[in-house]
Amino acid sequence: MATTQDNMATTKIEQPNVQVGATVNFLGAKLATIISTDPKKSTVTVLAQQINPENAEKIKLNELGKQFLGAVKGVLPKREFTSTELDKKIEEWINQLPESLRKAAATYTVQIKEAALLFEQNKTSNEAKLEYALWVQIDATEDELKELKKHAPFNLISMDNIYLKIWNTNNQNVLKTLDIKTPTLGIEQG
Repeated sequence: MATTQDNMATTKIEQPNVQVGATVNFLGAKLATIISTDPKKSTVTVLAQQINPENAEKIKLNELGKQFLGAVKGVLPKREFTSTELDKKIEEWINQLPESLRKAAATYTVQIKEAALLFEQNKTSNEAKLEYALWVQIDATEDELKELKKHAPFNLISMDNIYLKIWNTNNQNVLKTLDIKTPTLGIEQG
């Protein structure tokens, strides 16, 4: 707190609370992000949480790969490769993949079902708290799977979906959204 004195009057100027927010897109999911400070608690808080997870975009694996490689290409030093050389190398690499993998990459989609991050740091004690949750699912429509199953090795074995859930939070709203399953064999003992 700063104090100034002018003709016997005292004015107290307190540090303001500050909050900056933005909506960002991450792999087809909209995230509300907030960075805020609280001078009374001496904390800085960063929060990012998915908005309307049911509306998250599904991205084909092959398109995700192209987006990722394009992002990597954008940060490579210019002297490493020209853009055209790197595009050619990526195309060569993709063409070396077995046809079945190229078909699978064009069939399956990736979708973020839940994303949440909370980071809070106390500036005076330097203590920090980090909580997070992420649920990513890879799947395909029934029609796409039927088409894929016409090709080896998917005619013998195929995957309808696969998901990854990772979390470090006790927030009940986030845990409910994650829809955590308890692994059981379904065979009653007795």
